[in-house]
Amino acid sequence: MNAVVARRRRLNPLSPFSQSTTITRFPPFFAFQYSTLLFVILLGEVFLLFFGYYSRSSVDLALHDGLSRGLAEYGKDYERTAAIDDIQATVSQSVTSSKFPSS
Repeated sequence: MNAVVARRRRLNPLSPFSQSTTITRFPPFFAFQYSTLLFVILLGEVFLLFFGYYSRSSVDLALHDGLSRGLAEYGKDYERTAAIDDIQATVSQSVTSSKFPSS
């Protein structure tokens, strides 16, 4: 073993593990692309968070308006009410059967 290499290993006890890091296994260009992709995803999530916070009142009003209109119209149109009840019963049965399969 070369004396310089031996001296470096004595000075840096982590030198045997320095090649085992994942970032050094990839070329620097791919590491740069990966970090850029993660940064863009982070910016997108932050943008969606701020947009959701900014538009929360209009979304809340639209949900309340739709629910109140739906409850007001529920019993008046019997064909539509029956169709919605059938859909809900079918979905409820399929969800229940998928959670608790019969043996």
